[in-house]
Amino acid sequence: MPKRVANRIVLLVLVLELLSILVWGSFTYSASKQELLKTISSQLSEVATRTTTEIGNFFLPITIETSVLAHTIDTESIKDVNNISSVLISRLFHTRPELEEISFLDSSGYEVKRMSRMLALGDSDLRKFENDILIDNALIGVSGFDSIAFSQYLEPTIRFARPVNSTSKKHDIRAILTKVNLKWLWDTVQSLKVGKRGYVYVIDESLKLIAYPDPSMVLKGIYLPQTRVHQSLFVDEGQRELLIYENFSGVKVAGVSRYDPSNQWWVVVEQPVSEGLVPLDRVVNRFIVAFLSAATVTIFVVVFFSKITMRPLVLLGQGIARLAHGERNVRVSVSQHTELANLADAFNTMAQNLDAQTSRLEYQALHDSLTGLPNRQFLFNQLDKLQESPIEKIEGFSLLLLDLDRFKEVNDSLGHKYGDILLKQLRPRLLETMIENDLLARLGGDEFAILIASPRPIDEVVGLVRRIRKVIQ
Repeated sequence: MPKRVANRIVLLVLVLELLSILVWGSFTYSASKQELLKTISSQLSEVATRTTTEIGNFFLPITIETSVLAHTIDTESIKDVNNISSVLISRLFHTRPELEEISFLDSSGYEVKRMSRMLALGDSDLRKFENDILIDNALIGVSGFDSIAFSQYLEPTIRFARPVNSTSKKHDIRAILTKVNLKWLWDTVQSLKVGKRGYVYVIDESLKLIAYPDPSMVLKGIYLPQTRVHQSLFVDEGQRELLIYENFSGVKVAGVSRYDPSNQWWVVVEQPVSEGLVPLDRVVNRFIVAFLSAATVTIFVVVFFSKITMRPLVLLGQGIARLAHGERNVRVSVSQHTELANLADAFNTMAQNLDAQTSRLEYQALHDSLTGLPNRQFLFNQLDKLQESPIEKIEGFSLLLLDLDRFKEVNDSLGHKYGDILLKQLRPRLLETMIENDLLARLGGDEFAILIASPRPIDEVVGLVRRIRKVIQ
């Protein structure tokens, strides 16, 4: 008894030790994770700010030059505009290789002048813009960018329109439209790396993808609200705090966003959470080693403890389960020095009595109480087995049915007692006519059946019938 109490105390101490390790580890992990996420947030925010500035510097010269053009148009006649703007645009094409096309538009949306880097354009190439939201906004004094488009060479382009607030009566130019190649932006986004697997991408104000490390994602025309990306990244202008969510591919990432009001774009920086939490994973690995060491000791003690106190219960449980599944010859053997020895002996006695009683009930259910022969149910069971066997394995069988003529007269004249005696005496006579594997069954009253499960020539079956008639007569 003292030894058992001591074992239980040791087990309790080990369990409490493991619980304390788990609680301490949980609090430590949670606090460390929060600190690490703050560091990741600061790093990603720095990348977002730097990228926003770099993209802004990319469009700044174009914005300045178009402002100069707008100022020139505001003070010059249309003739001077053509001369001076040609010089400025030529210089702009020379210094900004990403600029593809510049157009001057009047108040009706017609192109007054159109110049292209790649094409020689004449008056026949001038266009009229109708139902173009970007142009309509510029004509009423609102600058803006259009959605991304693709050239015939699948290069990304974007249009930028700005108003010309001219008071000159010498011309009717009211907007400047520029077409910019975004190949540089794509190359920049693809070159930016955040850790080993982090990346940057850009979306416009309508939440459509503009630039992504994998260009095919942009070609698909991905619309952010239809993805798993956290929509709260784009609720307020400015920079959002770090959020944890799933990216386009369903990978769990940490992400921040920054709004660029000058270009009306969002810059998003994402890094897989699994990569960002690598330092914490190392701490967790050390913790797991310590936990497993303590758990190993605990398991060893529990196994040792269970061999002494729990094994008899396990054996009894297994015996009960086997008994419940229909096994009869179930006995449990436990050490006589345990507290459960008496319970095991009682179980064995119960199982033995149950086996004997079940055997008696099965025999009574399948045999005739008067003659001791198999009954109708036993015969049907044998026929079912033959029926369930594969056809190719059934070699053939015979079934004979017989009854006693004028048996009712015996019962009526001599009484049922003598009728029963007659049936009992008939059993050995019928069995003498049959071979070892044949089955004789009483169906009820004076009706009997003989099942010959093996194939027999018809002559042998007829011979059996004659022998039966002879012994009955």
